Amino acid sequence: MVMRRQHVGENLLLALDTLRTHKFRSFLTLLGVLIGTTTVIAVASIITGLDQQLVDMAEQWGTRLLWVYKLQLGTPHRLTREERLRKPLTFEDARAIKEECPAAETVAVAIFRQLGEFGQLPPITARYKGQDMLDAELLGVTPN
Repeated sequence: MVMRRQHVGENLLLALDTLRTHKFRSFLTLLGVLIGTTTVIAVASIITGLDQQLVDMAEQWGTRLLWVYKLQLGTPHRLTREERLRKPLTFEDARAIKEECPAAETVAVAIFRQLGEFGQLPPITARYKGQDMLDAELLGVTPN
């Protein structure tokens, strides 16, 4: 069925009359549309920002970097017995990787604090020239 101009005009007048009659309902509808649109834009912006941050981090480290950990990254309280009994990685392990893996151009070691019981880090106090800093973050690395 073909819509004629007079039907379009009549429908427009009917719609405006309904909006004028039900002002509060119209306001709530408009508010819902604005909130929904704002939410979609905000979520899309956050996802785009996180994606860009991940890309920037990958570009910073490069594609030829490999991290090796004793345990799988994530929550430490879900470890199996086998995972809990694993020996820690040592400097000798890094040296063995360097010697036995010809594809590894360079091997660097970084030592982080060990997690304590229940996945909590033990408190550390760093002292320098008589000043104490509680719960310091420490990281040791090799020169290269």
